Amino acid sequence: MGNLVFKIYNTMTKQKEIFTPKDPENNKVCIYVCGVTSYDDSHVGHARASVIFNVLVQYLTHLGYEVIYVRNVTDIDDKIIDNGYAYEVEGDIYFSVNKISDYGRLSGQKVANPCEPSWDSPWSSGRPGWHIECSAMSALYLTSSFDIHGGGMELIFPHHENEIAQSSVVCSKAKVSYWMHNSHMIKDGKKMSKSLGNANMDYHPLVVRYFLMSAHYRSHMDYTKEQLEIASDSVYYIYQTLHDSEKVLSPYRRENVEEERSNFAKAQIASDVQNHVSKLHNDFECKMSDDLHTPEFLKSGLQDALRFINNTLDMVKKKKPQPSTFLSLDALESEIKELLKILGLLWPPSYLEILKSLKEKALKRANIKLEYVLQKIEERAEARKHRDYLKADEIRRNLSSKGIIFMEEREKTVWRPMRPSATPQ
Repeated sequence: MGNLVFKIYNTMTKQKEIFTPKDPENNKVCIYVCGVTSYDDSHVGHARASVIFNVLVQYLTHLGYEVIYVRNVTDIDDKIIDNGYAYEVEGDIYFSVNKISDYGRLSGQKVANPCEPSWDSPWSSGRPGWHIECSAMSALYLTSSFDIHGGGMELIFPHHENEIAQSSVVCSKAKVSYWMHNSHMIKDGKKMSKSLGNANMDYHPLVVRYFLMSAHYRSHMDYTKEQLEIASDSVYYIYQTLHDSEKVLSPYRRENVEEERSNFAKAQIASDVQNHVSKLHNDFECKMSDDLHTPEFLKSGLQDALRFINNTLDMVKKKKPQPSTFLSLDALESEIKELLKILGLLWPPSYLEILKSLKEKALKRANIKLEYVLQKIEERAEARKHRDYLKADEIRRNLSSKGIIFMEEREKTVWRPMRPSATPQ
């Protein structure tokens, strides 16, 4: 880990602190995160904590730590009871049979459900409360004293406050070193609820993940179509760049070509590219070590590296490159892929498959078929052939308004998705 200093914001002290694990000799880090309460369908707001703390685990692993990560899912809660027919009397929950008009017609049916989770206690058979649940699980799997406890900011009170109180009574040495909380997802000025969060189904999972990392985890995040389209654009740009680079590099990666091996053995990575690789790596660790500042890296260091690759690819198209050019391109691409892997943005399918899936999602959002786009490409080509540029521009603008743009590539027209508001007029 060298001289790198990793800082995280501690809700307990209200400031950023240098992260120091409780077990520095073994480089072990223990993390407990409160997951969702599954009283209804999950939504993209729930995914924010899952993604952020997954990135935390991945980054700590990158820094050389062995991470033990425990996350719960609450499947019994008061809101679940609220969704059914139940009422409370002196702390006990009862089923409201008078709300069922034909209750009792099936004789012999037991009112109690023997399959419902319960435990014996000195008072009665029942289930642990919400706060006890997390204190018990964190103590069981991580002991009462561990490194990081995380969750959404809505859990600070009463849930996490009660966890602290309970655990301190059970074990006087119980202490969490760092409390981390992610902020809310906002939709139309309100905290996101289950009724507002299903639009993410229109976007590729990689796009949703990128979107969730495009704002700092402690800041409120606006859930808008525009922001999702920007994320979709960014993911497409990443994978298109990697795909284009792979096409250029693949012939020079074949180990069975003796001449190429000989040329590469004599070649060296260009100094400016080596500096770019180092700069990219340092920028990533600098941003991530500053309280997981993912948006700063995504918008600066990563974009700079992708532009550098595309500029290099443009040069390759114009003149025969030297072996050093390919070595340089390969080094920068490898570094980008390594960092994307840490962020969970590098998926196993081929780049082409990801691009195809992103296109399919874009067509679905635009409510048009692929055949329609291909037909319009032909119509536009025919219009240009007959110098009917007004019609050609009209076709282009119409598709642009739907988030589909045309690009000229090697004497043919291809298309790609782009957010509608960003397309040329």
